[in-house]
Amino acid sequence: MRMIYAAWVAAWVIGQFVCVAQAAEFPIRPVQASREEVLGSLGGYGAIARLQTRKPSAVKHEPDAVSAHPLYGSLIISGRQTDWVFRLDQSKSDSKGYDLLILDINRNGDLRDDPQAKAEDLTRQPFGTYEQVYFGPIDAGQKQGPWQPTLYAMALIYPREAIASAGNSSAFVGQLLLASGNYLETIVEAEGIRRRIAFRDANCNLRLGDKPVIHLFDAADGSGVRMDGGDVLLCDLDGSGKFDISEIAGESQPFTDLLYLGANPYTIRLAEDLTAVFLEPYNGATGELLVPTNSRVAQATFARKTAPEQYGLLVVDFSAGKAKVPVGDYRLIQCVVAGEAKDGAKIMTGSAFAASKTSLNVAERQSATVPMGAPISLRPEVEKHGSSSGLLRALLGGGQTVSISAKIVGAGGETYSTFMKFAKGKADQLDPPKFKVRTLDGKELASGQLEYG
Repeated sequence: MRMIYAAWVAAWVIGQFVCVAQAAEFPIRPVQASREEVLGSLGGYGAIARLQTRKPSAVKHEPDAVSAHPLYGSLIISGRQTDWVFRLDQSKSDSKGYDLLILDINRNGDLRDDPQAKAEDLTRQPFGTYEQVYFGPIDAGQKQGPWQPTLYAMALIYPREAIASAGNSSAFVGQLLLASGNYLETIVEAEGIRRRIAFRDANCNLRLGDKPVIHLFDAADGSGVRMDGGDVLLCDLDGSGKFDISEIAGESQPFTDLLYLGANPYTIRLAEDLTAVFLEPYNGATGELLVPTNSRVAQATFARKTAPEQYGLLVVDFSAGKAKVPVGDYRLIQCVVAGEAKDGAKIMTGSAFAASKTSLNVAERQSATVPMGAPISLRPEVEKHGSSSGLLRALLGGGQTVSISAKIVGAGGETYSTFMKFAKGKADQLDPPKFKVRTLDGKELASGQLEYG
């Protein structure tokens, strides 16, 4: 009996050793992003705050202010109010605007021991509506392994008259938006597929590896989804050597513990000291998700049930028309459809970020088909309301206005809302659809082109 037990232990130890040995390790390096990258391609700003003239109670000490009306706020990170307070001020009495930011990075309520960031750019927007001010990169002063977190900030500030009239109050006089300024990057490889990936502190809490918390709810027009917090995983899917600017392309996605290289999932994790990334084939029970032939679905995001009323995210690569996935219940959140125009340009469209009401179960070693993607149909929606005037009234012969919109729907009933065209390395928006209004006997009443927004 002892020999059997010893053999079992030895087998278990060997099994653990083999499992660990299968995990490939890839060294990681920090990359400082430009402001343009942060705004355009890396997931945008991750924390926001209202600007007000009243000093928050969390500010215990501060240097003397230069401005007669310094502005304050408390940042909201990961969906909750924090004590991460800040102050906007003028560096000199003759400054042209609020060009000095003090962020309570150490969260001690004392603004005297924090770095002061000078504005990189200060512009007054047309018609004098507000000032737009950029700060950064700001050193967050919390080095973790090779990662030295930096931050960018943008302030949108109301006109001086509005600020002066607000007095000492919590009245809204603008916003401060905060974004992570750098990321950790590496190149992973498995089964002949090489991919440049990066990890970004999207929620600005100065740590990496946070997964979003998923909430599903019933919305008026169907089931909805909300994500709280979480970091971003960047993937150079097209091998361009950079992370493209369009989120439709899927090169900026919520961080999860599974990464797809082709049709296969891999478990991915960061080393505790942030010096490396570990990648190994997913070793749990799996089934297969299929998309209909000619659906042109390139990528899809699902809510995967992990516990009663709890969901995790799974971003799946469907470039092969199918993908291996962990067993369980899934609900489609969004998908990306890709095609090619006559001139060779790449056309992509993304469905709205709303979860399907229908759950799809994937059993072990079984396949399930997800209806989505092409054929995509355009459904005009016409609404009569109000009173019309001029030419339209004469054409309609009455006192009503007609509103025309277009709903673009996929094979699974998903609605598409974002459309991009990629040509010669540049992204552009597709031309909106044209329309004609005819009577039942074919007489043309009006024509034109729809607008986005």
